[in-house]
Amino acid sequence: MEDLRELIYKKALVNAYKHNGKASLDAVVRKIVFYKPEIKKEIKKYIEIIKEVLEEVNSLSLDEQYSILLVKYPEELKEEKVQVKRFEFPVLHDLNKKVVTRFAPNPDGPLHIGNIRSALLSYEYSKRFNGKFILRFEDTDPRTKKPILHLSPSEKNDYQYIIEDLEWLGIIPDEIYIQSDRLNIYYKNIEELLKKGFAYVCLCTKEEIKENRIKGIECVHRNSDPEHNLKLFYEMLNGNIKDGVIRIKTDMKHEDPSVRDWIAFRIIDPKIYVHPRIEKIKEILGYEPYLWPTYNFSVSIDDHFMGVTLVFRAKEHINNTIKQSYIFKYFNWEEPKAIHYGRIKVAELTLSKSKIVKGYKDFADPDLATIMAFRKRGFLPESIKNVILELGIKPIEATISLENLYSINRKIIDYATDRYFFVYEPVSIKLKLQEKMTIRRQLHPSRKDFFEFELEPNPEILICKNDLEDKDFEVRLISLGNIKIKKLNGNYEGELSKEQSLEYAREKNLKFIQWVPSNKKIKCKIITPSKINKNKLIEGYCEAEVSKLKINTVIQFLRFGFVKLDRKNDEYLFYYLHD
Repeated sequence: MEDLRELIYKKALVNAYKHNGKASLDAVVRKIVFYKPEIKKEIKKYIEIIKEVLEEVNSLSLDEQYSILLVKYPEELKEEKVQVKRFEFPVLHDLNKKVVTRFAPNPDGPLHIGNIRSALLSYEYSKRFNGKFILRFEDTDPRTKKPILHLSPSEKNDYQYIIEDLEWLGIIPDEIYIQSDRLNIYYKNIEELLKKGFAYVCLCTKEEIKENRIKGIECVHRNSDPEHNLKLFYEMLNGNIKDGVIRIKTDMKHEDPSVRDWIAFRIIDPKIYVHPRIEKIKEILGYEPYLWPTYNFSVSIDDHFMGVTLVFRAKEHINNTIKQSYIFKYFNWEEPKAIHYGRIKVAELTLSKSKIVKGYKDFADPDLATIMAFRKRGFLPESIKNVILELGIKPIEATISLENLYSINRKIIDYATDRYFFVYEPVSIKLKLQEKMTIRRQLHPSRKDFFEFELEPNPEILICKNDLEDKDFEVRLISLGNIKIKKLNGNYEGELSKEQSLEYAREKNLKFIQWVPSNKKIKCKIITPSKINKNKLIEGYCEAEVSKLKINTVIQFLRFGFVKLDRKNDEYLFYYLHD
């Protein structure tokens, strides 16, 4: 009956949320019969239960219904295709044409809250206007931005982790491409530019290229005839030329020296700088590549052939947009419209991808602003999305306040999150109790659900060390009563106060504290950010009722904070979410 009641509750919640907070009896009955056809013959027997559940669900606000669905039954939102309000964008494209956007990460490290801004803006805009969203892995720089294999028990690589992070955020690509599979396409197009005289092979040293750019002096190879450039190009492909680049002809007097005849291809020895997908690449090409396209060249080619019409990118890419415009001009292609936004910073968390890759073995470390870390800690994807999308597409830099992020997440999860007791730095109290006592623990102050357990006579209980006082003192043990505690011969004893009312506790300004029975406790550890605890670990005991929770459940440890259950064994492991 319990499973059936939960099914009724879930379907009633979805139906209510879809219809302005009020579930329909007929609609819920149809759903229950669909999932449990065996009860159809006896449906009258269950009508009263369904009505009772509907009354409970319909008494909730829309926000409370949504909170429960997000926290406890997120699969119901997907299964029932509940429409969530989308971010409102200004019209940025020609409405007579289908909009195509893309997110193009380099899989050289994990996604973080800064670089997912492009993904969220691109995806949300494409869906808002019924367009197409493309995920493209830009992995053609095995020397300076080498794709990495993230070490983990599951041996997943960063391509897979990025897809999982995006799916967690509700971002499902319409198409997925990997640039290292597309080298032949880039070779074909640079060959065309060499034939047309818009590109040339440069054999100058790095120092010469840099000096000539700064001075606005043309390279000595710039005016070589196309046949000569093509001959050198083919030798580069075969690995016969060990040093050299291919450059795109631009304006050598351009105000930005980096735009002046920018580099489109570099020779990179695949035996020294081994690409993690080299075997797949060799299978496609039939040989080991020495010539690799730069970011600006491969992006330009792919944006055209993939039909990209609108690009959301950080303001730091403005000069790259200028560089890429030359490719579109030389091929007479229509250039995608680029929208540039400001950089994001996150107070108190590490955001730099290079620092993350070099300094952390675990990309889900709670000190990081990676999507992995937010997932591990138990944030809702909606909270991350709200924070990013609220920034909009403004070109100014923005700092995300953790308190703002915590506040948004807390507001969504609060009503649906059960409360439990957790004691750290535990101190034992011998409680004088003549008779067995039934403890009724409410799971949330605004809800009616609860659990019960028996407290044996004269039990030993645990409280936090920081709740002790230097002298005899009185506290209120939540869900038990007002207790006077004294220290005798180095041990602590407690007994029920004569006055047990809540009014008395409030009048005396008693501290309301959590506690755990010594004979009904579970040992647990909580992984925290270093700001909470410099060792990133807090140990203690929680209530035995926690054993009934499913992995990944978010709860609140009273007077401590929200946490997510990560593992269950001899001791339970939680990750700290926020206060």
